[in-house]
Amino acid sequence: MNVGNMLATQGPILKLSDVVGKIDGDGAVKIVRYGVVSDCEEDITEEIASCYVEEHYDEIDEESLVAPFIEHSDAYEDHLDALEAEALEDSIYGSYEDQNRLRLSDVL
Repeated sequence: MNVGNMLATQGPILKLSDVVGKIDGDGAVKIVRYGVVSDCEEDITEEIASCYVEEHYDEIDEESLVAPFIEHSDAYEDHLDALEAEALEDSIYGSYEDQNRLRLSDVL
């Protein structure tokens, strides 16, 4: 791994969305939180990917360009599975709008 290309940011992480804002479109592969006092590291990649998917839920689909760590996360795969299930359900039963469209006989 080329250490020269790694970027680090110091300071407390108050919210996961702060991290998402810093790395959005950065091409990050893995995100590690390092505790200086405890001298240990914790991989928070999946938590950040989950936060990203929650914040951009309506904007993400199979053709969206996302960072590699998001693309390979469980949260992203679950989101794509949910989109696929929704598309299948819409093809079988029709969309919510189609199912709840008023007809002339409903009004009269």
